[in-house]
Amino acid sequence: MKISLTTLIGLHDDHSLGGACELPRLQVLNSITAENAIKMCFGRDGSLILSSDESYDRALFIGPRELYGQLRAGNHIVKKTGATFVWFLNHYRWIVWKLAAMERVFPRLLLAKYLTKDQVLKQMSHRYQRDVNDAQRSIVKKILQRDASSLSCMVLCIAAVLPSNSAVDQELPACWNMALVLTDGWYSVYAVPDAPLAAVLWKLHAKSSLVGTKFATWNASLQNSTEGIDPLDCAIVRESEWRNPLMADDDQTQWPYLQLRYNSTRRVRFDTRLGVEKLHFVTPVNSRHRKQQPQVSFSLLKSVPLKSLEVGGGMVRSVRVRVARISPVLHLQSKEWTLGPRILCEEQLPLYFQLRSEYAQAVMRKKHRHDDRADDWSSDDQIDVPLPIPFIKVDVECTHSSSNEDQGIGCGILTIWRPSEDLLSGGLREGVEYFASSLTVNWKLDGGRGQDAFLRLSSTKHSCFEEMHEESLANNETKDTWQTQRQRVCVDVQQGTMDYRANFEDGVNGRRNERRPKIDVCVCVVLVAARETQDASSSSTKKQVEVSLLDPAIKPQESRYFEHVFVTDQSCHLMSIRVSGMEVSMSKKKSNSPLKRSSSSSFIFRRGTKNIWKEGAILCLSGLEVSHYDEQLRVLDCVLVESTQIVSYPSKRSPFWDRFQLLQREAGISTTRNTGSQILPTSTNFAKEFTQLKKYVERDILRMDFVPSQECSEHHVEVVEQERLTQDLQAHEEGGEHATVEGVDELTKTPNHLCWDARVVKIMPLVGSNMFMFPRDVVAFACVNMGTDDTAFRTVYLTREIILSMQALLQEAGAPDGATGTNTAFVQSITDKLKEQNSDHSFRFEVRQSTNERLINSWKPWERLHASYWMAVSVAAIPTVK
Repeated sequence: MKISLTTLIGLHDDHSLGGACELPRLQVLNSITAENAIKMCFGRDGSLILSSDESYDRALFIGPRELYGQLRAGNHIVKKTGATFVWFLNHYRWIVWKLAAMERVFPRLLLAKYLTKDQVLKQMSHRYQRDVNDAQRSIVKKILQRDASSLSCMVLCIAAVLPSNSAVDQELPACWNMALVLTDGWYSVYAVPDAPLAAVLWKLHAKSSLVGTKFATWNASLQNSTEGIDPLDCAIVRESEWRNPLMADDDQTQWPYLQLRYNSTRRVRFDTRLGVEKLHFVTPVNSRHRKQQPQVSFSLLKSVPLKSLEVGGGMVRSVRVRVARISPVLHLQSKEWTLGPRILCEEQLPLYFQLRSEYAQAVMRKKHRHDDRADDWSSDDQIDVPLPIPFIKVDVECTHSSSNEDQGIGCGILTIWRPSEDLLSGGLREGVEYFASSLTVNWKLDGGRGQDAFLRLSSTKHSCFEEMHEESLANNETKDTWQTQRQRVCVDVQQGTMDYRANFEDGVNGRRNERRPKIDVCVCVVLVAARETQDASSSSTKKQVEVSLLDPAIKPQESRYFEHVFVTDQSCHLMSIRVSGMEVSMSKKKSNSPLKRSSSSSFIFRRGTKNIWKEGAILCLSGLEVSHYDEQLRVLDCVLVESTQIVSYPSKRSPFWDRFQLLQREAGISTTRNTGSQILPTSTNFAKEFTQLKKYVERDILRMDFVPSQECSEHHVEVVEQERLTQDLQAHEEGGEHATVEGVDELTKTPNHLCWDARVVKIMPLVGSNMFMFPRDVVAFACVNMGTDDTAFRTVYLTREIILSMQALLQEAGAPDGATGTNTAFVQSITDKLKEQNSDHSFRFEVRQSTNERLINSWKPWERLHASYWMAVSVAAIPTVK
């Protein structure tokens, strides 16, 4: 029978049965699951039963073996072509499960009419024709046979949630033991969700069963499969009972499973077709290139709310965002090979390459200090140091359409590494909405339900941006708002102060030191305070020195400084701008020649020219970060960061132009490109206010040695920003794979080393999602007793090298064991030896403390608890004193 999908959807909520209610059949239908569907038998009178072990009366009922015989007898299927009884049972399972579900959902129309023997035989013949004769394989079969990538976007259905009885580890949270049975309607495969996805699915499954739910997933990885396997040879088909694949103790290749990622897995409508997504081609509207080829586009997971993303959830396929601000091109130096400031602006690149050349010549001098042929190397300025990596920082706001407006919105900073010329020359514009794809989430700060969330995103090698045009917006009101938001607004100091105090001072829109607001201002310099040298004995400075790989003998001497610039505008409110700089000096050793004397080269890295920061100068600052408002001094404290743009003469199309002209008239300065600066009569009120502000700064601020306070060390903020950029870069280089754990040791290059004399109480391997929170070489963790009592317990994480060392130490007292095997086998061998030996064995662990900053900011208490952990560096045996 043929039934239109429109008719079924219209009857989706109609569960009335009228007078023809068949209660026994409904009871059987409700008891049918994907696991026991192969036990379904059809009665001669149209009834249904679930029979186990084929213990049914064949005179009254027809089971799967009889149906298989009928198909073979009628030549509807041929065993020699691959239609074995195992093949038949696999498809019998999914046909019966589907038909039973349809009858349950639409009982008025389909009850006792859909799950019938004839319908099963008809669909089985159809499947034989497509799957065997036409070789039209489903996506799950292609993935298991390694003929298709598991990274593709596909729609699958949850057939079962595991475990139902036993868990992988009783000591871990229940959601960490979760596994799924997925199907595309033709074949099935196990799946293991990552930690964030498992937590969400477990809560949903506790409220309402997830069985039958369809979801779209992308960027899944196939585990326990290297060469491919036929889906009928997998344990999910061969075994009589479904089990968690992480509990498999036999051949791992028989237990392939998909590793699902939270950020790229979402539920879809019940009428979405199962299988791989069908891509389509679109021609870009208003393309800058007339002959540009159509681009591949997709519809599934096209827009995911930023607030719903999580750290450690893998890459996100696509998000819909509006670009609020684009920074100029910046350059990040390698942490180990930093010369001067680690983050460089475009204007500082020439000075950096001069310093780089000086350092290269110093290296060559040291290498050839015994060589008299100085001319052979004096001009060599090449050095094997990685070049700075260009990047831009884009402030984005989520524009995902949501029915619930009380959930809060998401915003963040997107770091785009190595931006292309097309992207810089107009491919990415402020105020325009884009679909940004293939991004990683490296950091998140979520205020909770109903509050906004702030994220740090990073591009990958496959990231692209699809512009969302005005024609696709919902209504005219949205279009007007879209046009208004495209214009960047220049505010005065008074308005900037009011906006900050209204929105950020009380933490309404985010924590101040995590998400600083940025403003565009046009100001006049009142006074420049004296330069202050930064303390070089800080812990962050020492840490940077320790990780440097530059030659200490010839490494440039760095001196950091900062100065406060007090500015105002026509509002006559005071603002303080912290301007940081660095002076780098290269000392040249005295040459053997009496004509050459020792000297030193000094390089000063600062923003703007020397004449730009002078009294009376009018400057336009874009992207100035607001630190806080000083109530006592009545000063708005701001910070000039690397992404801040300094313009001394804006264009007429610039949003600064009107305020720039107004401030010039107030200050009595007329500046043109051709005639230079001309002094005009100043405004009387502005001149008086300007003089009073200058006296106030000199008398009440500088003389009291009371420079505007910062809420925290600005240098520490810079170091944190550099570390996060390092994480973003690593996620970009790795294409998003395991972005949560890679680079954990980058933040702990100077760990705290200790020695523990401890007895191993329990040792367990890292399995499943646990492995993705730690470095790749960590394979197990051990619970050790630090003292004579039972309360001094510690957890130490072990690498494979430490595991092998412990096994070798235990072999001295026991029988020799094999040197090869899996990590789980090694851990089990150590556990058995510790139980067999009569006397306890203590080990001396040399451990170091590591910290995963991403886990510190995690929303899960268990992850925050394990954000700081101890890792074993070496192990030695110590006999226990009795």
